[in-house]
Amino acid sequence: MNFSKIKNSILTISFFSFLISIGYIIYIEFIKDDRPKLYFDIQSVVNVFDITNKLDDLKVLYQNIDILKENKKLFIVNVKIHNKGTTSILLEDYDTEFPIGFSLNNSNILSVNVIESSSEYFSQKLLKITSDLNKVILPNIIIDPDNYLILSLIVLKDEESEITINPFGKIAKINNFLVENTYKNVEYSFWNDLNEGNIFIKFSRLIYYFFLFLMIFLTIIFIIAIPFIVVDTIKELVSKYSRQNQIKKYLKFMPYNNSPSDELIVNLYEKEGSQFLEDLKEFFNNDYQKILTDYQEVKSLDDIKKEQSKNIDTEKLKLEEDIKYKNYYKINRLISKKILDDSGKINDDVKNAFNNFREYLFKES
Repeated sequence: MNFSKIKNSILTISFFSFLISIGYIIYIEFIKDDRPKLYFDIQSVVNVFDITNKLDDLKVLYQNIDILKENKKLFIVNVKIHNKGTTSILLEDYDTEFPIGFSLNNSNILSVNVIESSSEYFSQKLLKITSDLNKVILPNIIIDPDNYLILSLIVLKDEESEITINPFGKIAKINNFLVENTYKNVEYSFWNDLNEGNIFIKFSRLIYYFFLFLMIFLTIIFIIAIPFIVVDTIKELVSKYSRQNQIKKYLKFMPYNNSPSDELIVNLYEKEGSQFLEDLKEFFNNDYQKILTDYQEVKSLDDIKKEQSKNIDTEKLKLEEDIKYKNYYKINRLISKKILDDSGKINDDVKNAFNNFREYLFKES
């Protein structure tokens, strides 16, 4: 099992986790819009009565106003006031010189009633609601996130004019009141949410979600890889334990005292496994003299050429040159493991120790 690759993967995931943490802190502290958002939504507009054929002698009076004669209509308008933000609107957030309320264009507001609210607190406080023909003024009340109230208004307006709502007043941390017209089936949609904010917020949001997606993706990959890592680790541990038992038996039943060469072979076998034996067997069975000649030829190059040779694209080399460099690095690896001496020649003691150990393993199998 390649523990180096696993280590690198864990370090990579840790690095991206660190970046996500930094991004999250920046988003929370500097980007996230942690403010109240007060919406005024006309939810429904209902005509109280509809007379298709007007009669000369027919009168419809409301508070001594002849509605038909003045070409007006009577409507019931339901308005929802909703805090969709993440923080509360507190009493100290209101400016008493600029009270909160709304008006309806081209309309006379005849009466106002609270028909629904998210808390009993609203129902009690809104007894102090005031209105005249032109506007509705709300009392200063605490509006927690997702709290709302629904007002029902009786409105007198021209037949052809359209009802629109115009909020007014001042609340701290709210730059603009947001208007919706649910009765027109025009809602604040996903695309409104997506496009909200200035260019800096949009760009920061893009970076944040990119790294968040990348982190989630890497986490999923890591979770999927865990069973394979565990299985490979267990296999490697079992294999290493088996190799250690083989080595103990071999050293115990050797007909002679183990030499440094024997120690070298068994230590490399314990560390690298059966692949080490296969590679060394292949090396001894090949044309060693040819490999040694290639090694000596490449070694004879001056240091600059030797350094350049490490970066050569083997696909562009001739076959003979490719083999020479492969043989050079092959012998270098065996020298570093003390299998060969410093000149690249085979150490007879090491070769004998290798053959004896291989023969023992073959008999045991």
